[in-house]
Amino acid sequence: MKFKHLLNISLAMAAAASFTACSDADDPKPVIDPDLTSGLYVICQGNFGSANSSITFYDPETNVSAGEVFVNTNKIPLGELAQSMTIDGDNAWIVVNNSHVVYKTDADDLELEGSITEGLTSPRYFKNVGANKAYITQLYSNRIAIVDTKNLKVTGYIEVPGMDVATGSTEMMIKIGKYIYVNCWSYQNSIIRIDTTTDKVDASLEVGLQPKSMVMDKNHDLWILTDGSYEGSPVGHEAPRLVKVTTADFKVAATYEMTLNDYTPALAINGAGDRLYFIRNDVYTMSITDTALPAEPLIDCKGNYYYGLTVDPVRSDIYIADAIDYVQPGRVLRYNSKGELTQSFATGVSPQAFCWYDPSAINAK
Repeated sequence: MKFKHLLNISLAMAAAASFTACSDADDPKPVIDPDLTSGLYVICQGNFGSANSSITFYDPETNVSAGEVFVNTNKIPLGELAQSMTIDGDNAWIVVNNSHVVYKTDADDLELEGSITEGLTSPRYFKNVGANKAYITQLYSNRIAIVDTKNLKVTGYIEVPGMDVATGSTEMMIKIGKYIYVNCWSYQNSIIRIDTTTDKVDASLEVGLQPKSMVMDKNHDLWILTDGSYEGSPVGHEAPRLVKVTTADFKVAATYEMTLNDYTPALAINGAGDRLYFIRNDVYTMSITDTALPAEPLIDCKGNYYYGLTVDPVRSDIYIADAIDYVQPGRVLRYNSKGELTQSFATGVSPQAFCWYDPSAINAK
């Protein structure tokens, strides 16, 4: 077994370290527990101009965390403004936006195997779409990069119709059959559909101003949470909304409008794909069969502007990223499915995204 890096720190060692978010480069490497059913990577953005992005790993079974796992493995900094991480088979792909780099690492231990550094303007998300082929979405660009994942090279681009370079923005990607669905966020109002056999956008659908987050439910339908843009925006300002899109016909099936200036940074779905969770100032949850937005929150955020959200696909616990003041190290709050706070742990600066790790899927190979 490879598990030479991530988490099997003893509880005694963790207590002695007081769950510090940053570790000295000479600290011994923690090791993943091979019996771990799932673990959670927290992608910490860091500060603009500081190149202090980091990744924290958390074991839900033992409530033990380890900070700076990329740095401790590779002895190099992660970079500036880490945006997302995607685990695809044996590989974990880490996208660092302002450093214009996508790292290919070993999913077992985050050991660096290579990087994509040329041809990217402002990478946001990575998605494997076929044999040795992936897409990388970008902020400040009207093009999605096509990547040869074997040779780690950008081989071409998908231009998004009707989108210019100055205000271009493509974000999250979901693959269903031969299609990739992409939400277009900053200064945009649509999601697009790409045919991976032709690498062309074949359809676009308006869903509301600035589609921020997107998930797929058990029926292969999409749910999109918009943020409504902001007052004074050149593209307008409207109330955020939750939108259901049926992928069989690529049409809006339902729209749930919120209130102007609601804070809506994140949307998540449970492992069964039948229950949505979203931040609307507080944290709300609803079934995918509900016909109205919930009246009461599951979790009262008490006026805090939490940054990210995810749901454990195995245990259905809810994790909220709290950047605090976006300067000091942040934290993640863990709640059970009833909305009761059960644990919290420290992270790097500005935790904002999550990636679930299933070692059993890799061990089986």
